[in-house]
Amino acid sequence: MKFSNTQIRLPIITLIFACAAFLAFPVTAGIAKEVRTESGKVISYPGKKIAPITDKEIQEKIVSVITHYKTGLREKRKDQISRHILEQSKKYGYDPLFLTALIITESSFNHRAKSKVGALGLMQIRPKTGKALASEKNMRWRGKRTLYHPEKNIALGSYYLNKLIKRFGKMHTALEAYNHGPTRIARYLRKGKHPKDYSGKVFAVYNKIRMAKADL
Repeated sequence: MKFSNTQIRLPIITLIFACAAFLAFPVTAGIAKEVRTESGKVISYPGKKIAPITDKEIQEKIVSVITHYKTGLREKRKDQISRHILEQSKKYGYDPLFLTALIITESSFNHRAKSKVGALGLMQIRPKTGKALASEKNMRWRGKRTLYHPEKNIALGSYYLNKLIKRFGKMHTALEAYNHGPTRIARYLRKGKHPKDYSGKVFAVYNKIRMAKADL
């Protein structure tokens, strides 16, 4: 059977338009991107592409989230914290809103927070752990007050989470290790237990922020 030139060109033209439409549409739902950082490869989070997009918009959104909590922080300090969250997120391949959600879960942005077990600051780090992390990062350690410094606390907490991701491989497990301690989680895993309560809380807050809900 012979085909005319017109009959052959028509499917080709249709295919070209279909490909162009596919490439123009931002298909990101359900895809986990791999982000290579200075500390290794980190898996980012699947989900639909959402606003905010620019760094400025991200920082404004983080400040807006912080404002929902009684932190006692001045506006200038909130701006500084949002900028530092963005910087640390870029460094380790996190979504800045995810890191924001983790801080909310840990301290509700109370930089003077202290837990029953002695964890301190925004990301609730124990002094013994903080001192070890500071040594690894060549950060000057000035005792507990180091952990009450928002930027230093976020730097140490972000670094610690990245270590746990590389050790355990999955974000959910890394979050459980962040909360319960890596030794305890390793013991749970050997027994076939996979706790998800804490990580579920973090991701619940994260989803609310992503959906721009105010009732956090």
